[in-house]
Amino acid sequence: MDDDQKTINRTISDYNLIADKFSSTRESVSSDLLAIAQRIFKDQSVLDYGCGNGRMAQFFSPHKYLGVDPSISLLHFAKNQFRQHKFEQIEPSQFKDEWSFQNIICLSVIHHIPSPVSQKMFARGLYNSLSNGGKLILTSWFSNDESILGLTDVPFIAENTKIIRKVYFYTCPELKQIISDAGFHIIRAEIVPRNKGRYSNIEIEAIK
Repeated sequence: MDDDQKTINRTISDYNLIADKFSSTRESVSSDLLAIAQRIFKDQSVLDYGCGNGRMAQFFSPHKYLGVDPSISLLHFAKNQFRQHKFEQIEPSQFKDEWSFQNIICLSVIHHIPSPVSQKMFARGLYNSLSNGGKLILTSWFSNDESILGLTDVPFIAENTKIIRKVYFYTCPELKQIISDAGFHIIRAEIVPRNKGRYSNIEIEAIK
């Protein structure tokens, strides 16, 4: 097992450990997530890659939606709350050959991919999982603090449990290049506020 895989596996184990507290911080849907949902046609298929507790499922038809995540504990919350929707546990950075979706949303996932090589492979996996002409909407945490660019330790405290997440902070041009190199045509890339303006994301919309 290489270092990237060890880091990703540790991240998943940590999310399983804090799933209850983490999910409770994501019960509501912020304005930036609502805006993302509104960019997808309701009659089209949607892959929610890294769906977590499934909070985006409410915007899509159960017959058109698939939520996937490597965290079995977060999927427990998703399946209990959205019983009509389909959720699957996957291996980290797993993409299935049979996937061909009209839309993929991948929200706050790619910043958990630790190295440029793995990031490029991940982006290519997203590309291959879309049908021709399909749309990708992807977000990643953003910071104006240049001192934390690249792989950075970000703590999360849940009651008596503290974990240290490895988060890769991209510049907007850097992430655009990764998505473009995977074969996508980028139609929008911008910095958007999240959590009521307390933080920011890079948000990219791209077409296969």
